[in-house]
Amino acid sequence: MHYQIRVAKSGKKHECNIVHRNGTPGKSQWSISVGEEFELFELADEHHWTGDGRNYWSIKSNRQKPQPIGTRGEFIARFLPHREDTWHGFPGCPRERKGDRPINRVLNAWYEAQMISWSLRKKIARRQICTLYD
Repeated sequence: MHYQIRVAKSGKKHECNIVHRNGTPGKSQWSISVGEEFELFELADEHHWTGDGRNYWSIKSNRQKPQPIGTRGEFIARFLPHREDTWHGFPGCPRERKGDRPINRVLNAWYEAQMISWSLRKKIARRQICTLYD
């Protein structure tokens, strides 16, 4: 089961995948609303926080203070294509899954926009962190 598809300003589509909201074992779980999940996708798309145009990362932050988006305190969102021109996302954990680590260009953009501190940028780059509570 999926939620309604929403379309970003660019025309890319986002679909909320229920397995990241219903407690499915082995799947990270959002702690934010479906609307906020879409906003994170749209933010990543607008700022081109991608390496290859397929995988996107996003972050919800207030002046170098990332906000939790997952039930374990995850703070990085990852969005993957799962059908033609349609993406779904989940709270990522760079320490546990290599692909959840944003590429350096994205990390640098977050740092330059004062979304993350330099020390947090280094921890993410080294895959030493998963949640805000690490």
